[in-house]
Amino acid sequence: MKLNKVNFLNLGGAGIFVNSYYQMLEENFNINEHDFYLINGIASTKLKKKHNVKIFQPNLFSFFDYFYITLKMVKSKKIILHGMNDPRLIILLWAFPSLARKVVWVLWGGDLYDAVSTEKSLKKRFKQFCKSSVLKNIATITTTIPQDYLLASEWYGVKARFIENLMYESHIARDNVTTCEFKSSILKIQLGNSATKTNQHLEIINVFKKIKGTYILYAPLSYGDCEYRETVINYGKDVLGEKFHPITKLMSFEEYNTYMNSIDIAIFNHPRQQAMGNIIGMISLGKKVYLNKNTTPYYFFKNKGFIVGDISELPVIEQLTIQESEKNKSLAKYYFSKKNLIESWRQVLEI
Repeated sequence: MKLNKVNFLNLGGAGIFVNSYYQMLEENFNINEHDFYLINGIASTKLKKKHNVKIFQPNLFSFFDYFYITLKMVKSKKIILHGMNDPRLIILLWAFPSLARKVVWVLWGGDLYDAVSTEKSLKKRFKQFCKSSVLKNIATITTTIPQDYLLASEWYGVKARFIENLMYESHIARDNVTTCEFKSSILKIQLGNSATKTNQHLEIINVFKKIKGTYILYAPLSYGDCEYRETVINYGKDVLGEKFHPITKLMSFEEYNTYMNSIDIAIFNHPRQQAMGNIIGMISLGKKVYLNKNTTPYYFFKNKGFIVGDISELPVIEQLTIQESEKNKSLAKYYFSKKNLIESWRQVLEI
C-alpha cells in the first residue's frame, strides 16, 4: 500500500463484518477513496487480496506498522475506526489530538462498555485515561443504537455528532429466507451468540433445569474465549444432557441464516449491547427474542414497536403468535434495509 493521500483510512480487525463493509463500499461507493490497515482476523485471507488492504499482526515488532499508520492518518481526510479496541492506536490518537479530530468511531459495544469494567489494573486505567481524552476530540460516532451514543456522552463527555447507522450487512433484515412452520413438538431455542462471558450462559442453563417439556438448547460458541467455551459445554452437558447442543463450527453468513430460520426462540442474556446481528436476524425471521430489559437493545427495539420478551419472564417461554411475528418482520424490513444501510454510510462519508 503506497503512502498516498486518501479520503478515508479504515482501521480495525480483519473480521467478517469489515469484509462485508468492504463489499458494500465496492458496490455502492468509490472503493479507491478508501485504504484499510487491519489487524489479522477471520477474513484476512479474503481481504488481503484487495489492492488497498494491508493486514498486520500487532506484536513486539509492529512498531513500523503503527508508524506507517500514523503517517497514513496524517494524510487521510477521515479516520474510520471499526471498534475502538486497539490500545496502541488509542495511545497514538491521544498523543496527536489533531488526528483524533478526524475520527469516525464505529461503535461496536464492548468498546463502549469497557468504561464500566471492574478491572482496575494500571494498564487498564492508563488505556481508559487516553481513551477518555481521545473521545472528547473525535468528530463523529456512528452506531445502530442511539442510546449507546447517550451513554458515550455520559461516560466519556463525548460531544461528537451522531449518525444512526446499521453499520454492517449482519444488521440487515433476513427477508429472503424460507419461512419455517411455527408449531413443532420440539422447541428449538438459541442461547447467546458467542463464547464470551457476557453471554452469561450458565445463568440461563440453570433456569432451563426448571423448564419441562421437549426442547433443544443450541449455544453458538464458534468464536470467543476458548477456555470459557469449554466451561459452557461441560456445564451445559452436565446439567441438561442431550438437550444441550453446542455449536463450535463457524458457519458462513448464508449457512447461519438458514440455521437461524430453524430456531423458534432466541435468548440473549447479555448485560449490555451485544449480538445485534443475531438479534436483528432472529426478529426479522419472526422468532421470539428474549433480552435483558436493563440494556439499550431492549429499549431500542421496544421503542420502535417490536415485540420482544424480557429475560425475567423465564422460565416461562412462549413463541410469538402469527400476528406478532408478522408485525416484527414488517417492522424489521422497514428499519433494517440495505437501502438504509447504504444511506447511513453515505451520511458518514459525505458529511
